[in-house]
Amino acid sequence: MAYTFQDYYRTIRWLFRWTGLVLGLGLGSLLLFLPPPWLTALGLPATTPWWMVRAGGAALLGNGVARLLAAQEAEPSLGLLVGTAIGDGALALVLFAAYFQGQFQALHRLGQAGLLAVFTTCLLSVLTVLTFLRTAYRR
Repeated sequence: MAYTFQDYYRTIRWLFRWTGLVLGLGLGSLLLFLPPPWLTALGLPATTPWWMVRAGGAALLGNGVARLLAAQEAEPSLGLLVGTAIGDGALALVLFAAYFQGQFQALHRLGQAGLLAVFTTCLLSVLTVLTFLRTAYRR
């Protein structure tokens, strides 16, 4: 699709590409493919059930690929927008609650910075989608 100055979906396309790369291909690939000693070196406890980490990585990777493909659509569907807001909002709430419960204290600074980047990306994603849904661009 050719982009013009009248492309009302430019922000949403950028959002889908950014979150698809950062959350999906980035964090999802790390959680899915990094060996347990590397994840332990980042601060995850050695007693972590690794199948849960791998399942979360697989879900994020699949979600990221779906977002990258959705960025190529002529018009984003309402279901995709609502699903993005709910999924990213839930992830942001989980990270927010875990932070205030002190569950990130064992993580190293790199792990904490990565989770802060993920939280910020999720929060911006939710705010952008909700703002977009409130505008008159939707038919």
